[in-house]
Amino acid sequence: MRRRAAVQSAALRNSLTIGPDGERILWINRHETLPCLIGFGVDYFQKIPDMIARDEELANKRGLDFDRDRAFKDQSTFAEPYTLDGSGRCILSPTHRMISGVADDIAFAGAGPRFEIWALGRLIDCEQADPVLRALARDVKANGGLRK
Repeated sequence: MRRRAAVQSAALRNSLTIGPDGERILWINRHETLPCLIGFGVDYFQKIPDMIARDEELANKRGLDFDRDRAFKDQSTFAEPYTLDGSGRCILSPTHRMISGVADDIAFAGAGPRFEIWALGRLIDCEQADPVLRALARDVKANGGLRK
């Protein structure tokens, strides 16, 4: 059985672009440095060329090398649009499940204009992840859910 990832936050669901048929569109990509996925709306996706241009300009001002092709690959190679169902759920593609290690337990963490989608086990094991999130993930795993 394929697991559905659910965007739980009504505020986030409501901020996603409405497609031509009234559906909510969520973009998902791999994170640039962490072993998780990121989710974002089409508005963020459309700003990627501007963000890369800004990063290139900053690198040039600092005398640093900047690989524009690499930046575009990092930001878009594995980006896919998903149509959310009425409950805010979607089925992750096989590519995204493989990249993220998502099998059963999934954790969502807000991160500004985008959010992270973690396989719970990877979040627990990732030393670069937020320590509070890691502690929460350990608690969820140990207790079968968040304590009230």
